[in-house]
Amino acid sequence: DLAPLHATELPNLARAYWALLRSEPVEIDDAVAGLAENDFVAARRDESLGVRREDFHTWLTIARLIAQSYGEPRLTDAHWKRMRE
Repeated sequence: DLAPLHATELPNLARAYWALLRSEPVEIDDAVAGLAENDFVAARRDESLGVRREDFHTWLTIARLIAQSYGEPRLTDAHWKRMRE
């Protein structure tokens, strides 16, 4: 019998979940890496978006976490596109 979660436990559970996901490697094949690079270069060229050089690392991290949240060990173009939404 599981006790209901207390609202104060949710942030700690979420942190533990994301930490667990981040510990697992995610492969990025050349095609997806090229897609990511092209998207980033295009976003950098559009000055109205305000994309900085440092944002690429953040984008990759989020895309990897999306892949991991689906239990997938490989980043796909669908994961990348989901991150860009």
